[in-house]
Amino acid sequence: MTDAGWAVVRPLLPVPTWMRGRGGQPETYCHRAILDAIHYLVDNGIKWQAMPAGFPPWDRAWEDVRRVTGRTAVFVTHSADETVFLGSRIVVLTKSPGTVALDLPITLPRGDVDAEELRGSREFAELRAQVSHAVKTAAAA
Repeated sequence: MTDAGWAVVRPLLPVPTWMRGRGGQPETYCHRAILDAIHYLVDNGIKWQAMPAGFPPWDRAWEDVRRVTGRTAVFVTHSADETVFLGSRIVVLTKSPGTVALDLPITLPRGDVDAEELRGSREFAELRAQVSHAVKTAAAA
């Protein structure tokens, strides 16, 4: 991931408990290395266990993904519809090196809104088109 991409993604990740004075030990691998491993995994279509040398061990990367809870979650999908429907902020990365192709806050209504009505709205369609375009552009870069 490039420095510019990291500058966008880093604030979205939780601060480790040891850095907040809540005890624990520093993590063995930084979040950036974990995200680089996840990006490699998705970009190359490999299994976690096939992670090559140079990345954190697959079980450590998976544990970090599983452990992230609260207001931040990294969700990797290939569906623009699903991304817009579930996301509150969408970050599309290009292939290696991972640069930010799109950083889009999603402000659709949440809660008691009918899912089909939301998916049928003009705003939803515009956001989905924006995400689809960014993904296609990023894939071609």
